Amino acid sequence: MRGSRLAIEVDGFLEKLESRGLSREYLNAVRSALCRFKGFCELREIGCVKRIDPELVGEYMGTVSAYSSSYQRFVLSVVKRFLAYHKNVSLVDYRPLINGSSRMRVDWLTPEECKKIFDTDMQPDQSVLIGAGILQGLRRKETIRMTVGEARWALSSKILSVRGKTGPRSIPLHQDFGTILERYLAGKILQDDRLLLNMKRTKSERQLNEFCQRYGKKFGFHTLRRSFGRNLWLLGVPIETISELYGHSSVDMTREYLGVGISDMGKALSKYSFGIAKLSHPEPEKSP
Repeated sequence: MRGSRLAIEVDGFLEKLESRGLSREYLNAVRSALCRFKGFCELREIGCVKRIDPELVGEYMGTVSAYSSSYQRFVLSVVKRFLAYHKNVSLVDYRPLINGSSRMRVDWLTPEECKKIFDTDMQPDQSVLIGAGILQGLRRKETIRMTVGEARWALSSKILSVRGKTGPRSIPLHQDFGTILERYLAGKILQDDRLLLNMKRTKSERQLNEFCQRYGKKFGFHTLRRSFGRNLWLLGVPIETISELYGHSSVDMTREYLGVGISDMGKALSKYSFGIAKLSHPEPEKSP
């Protein structure tokens, strides 16, 4: 199916990624994953994004089950982003088991769980890493790129400047995260151009894993970021505002993060009532 609509949609998504200045290594990995997925779909005569559903994706994930769990998650994230870009949100609630694991990945932490996190003893570095995700919705990379000067400027201006995937952006400083930054900087003599945490990815992962053992539940940095938006949405914050706070280029991507499911729709409908369900049922007619 050379020149199929699906091929055009794949090319359009890849061109959008290339315009963001992402690394060549990452773009090549995305291109490889999507080309394999496109070939899989075309063999089953699926010629456009709108016809792709969770059942088809589940079948495709079975073809990569021999690969590492990290690669499987990468492939799934690429497919989800590709579908969301073309306004197919059918995979919002799709969370397959990876490599037969009996434990589903934790995608969100409830407000109660987040409060328990901050009630749990943690080291100063851990408080910044975790607070940046839950309170500001920052990516892990954005957090470990933050300099001392940027943190101090945020405390004085109440505006946090971060360097994200799509370039620099500014968001309001959450008052609780401001308190965390103040405590972290208190008593430290640090140069403004120094990285605030001065750690690389591997060290940040060790810090979070160490905290998770104390907390009693395993989760990743992305879970913290997703929880930020999910909990704001449950409070009634418009999705457009959450998308801006995330630094997303598309509200469709934000919708995927929030994971609106059947239970959310049921709760919404329960609030939309005219009292008809409370009316008494008529008595059945008696036979003569």
